[in-house]
Amino acid sequence: YLRVIVFDVLSANWDGPIFNKNNFYLYKNEATGLFEYIPYDLDNTFGIDWFGEDWANRNIYNWEHPSEPRPIYTKLMQVPEYRDRYSYYMQQFLNGYFHAGALFPYLEALKTMISPAAQTDPYRPLDYGFTFADFLDSYEEALPFFHTPTGLKPFVTSRRNSALQQLVVNDIVPVISQVENNYPTALQDVLVTARAGDDGSLASVQVCYKWSGQSLTCVPMSDDGQHADGAAGDGLFGAIIPALNEVSTLQYYVQATDNGGQQSRQPRCIFRELQVGLSTVPLVINEFMASNLSTIADEAGEYDDWLEIFSMSDVPIYLGNYFLSDQEDTPGKWPFPGIWIQPQEYLVVWVDNDEAQGPLHTNFKLGASGEFTGIFDSAANGFARIDGLTFGPQAADAAFGRLPNGTGPFQPVTPTPGAHNEPLTTDSFEHESEIEAAVYPNPFSGEVSISFPREGMALAEVLLTDALGNVVAQGNGKTLPTTGLPEGLYFLIVKTENGGLLTRKVVKGR
Repeated sequence: YLRVIVFDVLSANWDGPIFNKNNFYLYKNEATGLFEYIPYDLDNTFGIDWFGEDWANRNIYNWEHPSEPRPIYTKLMQVPEYRDRYSYYMQQFLNGYFHAGALFPYLEALKTMISPAAQTDPYRPLDYGFTFADFLDSYEEALPFFHTPTGLKPFVTSRRNSALQQLVVNDIVPVISQVENNYPTALQDVLVTARAGDDGSLASVQVCYKWSGQSLTCVPMSDDGQHADGAAGDGLFGAIIPALNEVSTLQYYVQATDNGGQQSRQPRCIFRELQVGLSTVPLVINEFMASNLSTIADEAGEYDDWLEIFSMSDVPIYLGNYFLSDQEDTPGKWPFPGIWIQPQEYLVVWVDNDEAQGPLHTNFKLGASGEFTGIFDSAANGFARIDGLTFGPQAADAAFGRLPNGTGPFQPVTPTPGAHNEPLTTDSFEHESEIEAAVYPNPFSGEVSISFPREGMALAEVLLTDALGNVVAQGNGKTLPTTGLPEGLYFLIVKTENGGLLTRKVVKGR
């Protein structure tokens, strides 16, 4: 928030919390326990004035309302460490962003881009009779109205000059921010990143960690572009904590020391905590369809991708603490709504990137070409993975589910969204004729073939999938090459042009 204050002071955002106590929210994030600052309506900035104030020269350390309490600003300025860090950020802004060389070309580019719209805007002259010439002049000079006492560029120049004169820079302790980690399984390394800076030079940046029941270990963090830390020398430091290979709790903090011996850590007094490994919440992804063209429609009549959640619990589970995602490194992508799932109950979620259609419609889609999807625990439990799978290319209207229901591996199933999984059978589909066919050899080696006792059976598609539903071979002929596939169990799915369907378990041998 200190950086927000710098922005408000330099841009003269007086219609925010510091001067006019307006246009902002303080939101307490229940997942982190921290307050988040949310501003809006930033139009009274860059010299706009309704109070007769000289915003370009107002003191950067006494910027609050003169006669009303503004604790969000004044309490921070009363703490020497925070005041000095505010000054450090102010210096960064003045040197890096708030000067003619950086801002003026950008302002000119904006003016060029919006000039045609400003010229034809029918609302422009309604309040004060602004002309298009006024719009162009406002970048360079004051306009003859009470609330526009300065031009945009002159304000930037004056505000910069006065801020440099008022600025008092003291030696600060290292600044650590944006501490983040990935959300690994028990077999994956933990990646920790953090931004660190100082008014001078940093001697070291470390992450200090301990697993459950183990002693504290500190390892260096690097800004060399080789430790998940972005580009070398960009101020983002990273470290890799080796996988423990078992479910455990990781506690850690980041510590930085400057060349003057001053030290800081983040979090300051506690550890960040991460649950590593699988969660024990008894929820599973039980069935999914990643290319739903005609099997089942949602409440809007659309044939969207879907997956089925099954509760293996003996008691109701509140879903509002959990998440669904198609990215392992973004586990909190879609929060479940605040509903309960009952013991042994099924819940269908429409994975259609269309949240406006209802609470059980996600903000991402399943990829028919294959991808990951998973359920994740709460932020407080480190987004530990509850269940997940990675699947390969999917055929249209093909469902894959766990057999036995809830516990077994994924394999082709009769689509039963919201119900117990059943093995795939030809009787489960509407078709014009039954398929009678021989599949050989089984076990197979370099190819597998299909023959029909009746003539006139025209093949539409032949698919071979592994036990997870990944399509590993496909064609439309009576012989399907299988060279290069590893040994194991597969499922052969045969579709004919008249709607017939056959599935067989086949085994790849030596």
